Amino acid sequence: MEKIKISINPTKRQGEMRNILGINNSPEVSDAWRLPNRKKMFEALRAKYVRHHDAALLNPGYALIDVSRLFPMFRLDHNDPENYDFKATDDYLSAIPKDMIIEFRLGESIEHSENRYRTLPPADYEKWAEIGVNIIRHYTEGWADGMHLNIQYVSVSEEPNDGFDKIFAGPYDEYLKLYGITYKKLRAAFPNMKIGGPATGYLYQTEACERFLAFSRANNIKPDFISGDIYTRDIDFMPEKIKEIENMLKSYGYDDTEIFITEMHLCPKSWRPLDMTGFEGAENAAFTATSLIRLMDTKLEATYFYYWGSGVWGLYVKKQGGERPIPVYYGLKFFTSIVLDTERIEINSSEHNGNIAMLSGITPEGNVQLLLSCYDVEETEFEISVPDYGNAKIKKIVDDGVEFTDEWEAFDKKGDNFKIELANQESGVYYIEFLK
Repeated sequence: MEKIKISINPTKRQGEMRNILGINNSPEVSDAWRLPNRKKMFEALRAKYVRHHDAALLNPGYALIDVSRLFPMFRLDHNDPENYDFKATDDYLSAIPKDMIIEFRLGESIEHSENRYRTLPPADYEKWAEIGVNIIRHYTEGWADGMHLNIQYVSVSEEPNDGFDKIFAGPYDEYLKLYGITYKKLRAAFPNMKIGGPATGYLYQTEACERFLAFSRANNIKPDFISGDIYTRDIDFMPEKIKEIENMLKSYGYDDTEIFITEMHLCPKSWRPLDMTGFEGAENAAFTATSLIRLMDTKLEATYFYYWGSGVWGLYVKKQGGERPIPVYYGLKFFTSIVLDTERIEINSSEHNGNIAMLSGITPEGNVQLLLSCYDVEETEFEISVPDYGNAKIKKIVDDGVEFTDEWEAFDKKGDNFKIELANQESGVYYIEFLK
């Protein structure tokens, strides 16, 4: 059994707490009777950012978010408000907490059909870009009986990768052309808006990012942010990728361009056939919490968990009368709780690998909190020392089932220190408060 010693110093402040949590999608517009509880669950996560991709698929029958749904008849006059269908999206976005920062994705939901219908490149790039401008005007300036939402970011399309045509069904060069036209029209209309892309697919593809930056520089475009998806089981991959993208930005002179992970999730063990072992249990919670702790100290602005909702990629399962959050939901909630409710303090430990991450803070009342996340570790004993703190309580995610309640349990000292034992090749997330 590996033994790891952890020592927390409540008297020494160390580093910054940053809320880097974003969520893909928000409470569904369907099932109105469930909406109050879903809004409560969503708000309790206290994510900083929200974006919407595949929202139309998660709300079947509703014309949401996608350009082809907001402006369904492309041949019509795009400057006539009567030719837009905003109502369902208005209702959908109104459920978002006012202080959340919105990234509005101008693009389409994924198409798994044999043929492509909505994801083909538009017939007229200039017109499509102007439609995008009107959509953002509706949601930020009140155009066409619109709204004044906290949209600070706009991204153009999604996963425009050569060889993958389910979201942008055209060559990557055509995406870059569309991006360039749309960027310049958005920049002229909204000089303070942050505009970026390309939201590359699967593993934040380096080549696509390189081409995106080269195109931007050649066309006098300054991307405010760069983004891409990451699905992996390698806990080191995300921090290493962010460092790679940071260095790439510096090489192009874009040092202050922000970095986003557009979609983040534990990768399936197999895509075909789809094997989602671990998604509903402690493994997913530990992967996600460990990743957030480690990414907080990188140049990453935020990572969007994919996604809010029920189902295999989601954060809760449906039950009679409501919803039941699964462990990964609480992994996200533990992270935002410690970064928003405490001031960061010094924590030291004996040597360990990156599958283990820890973060400590002190509350205004003087209580010490520790978030300890262990993803797929060997048999390990943790010995935790917090001088002058003799009592503690704990929340823990350690089983592989979907049943979990966000309740404190007693956590007693064993000898001079607090101890936790984790069995071989298991995952666990521990949220501990040491009482003053």
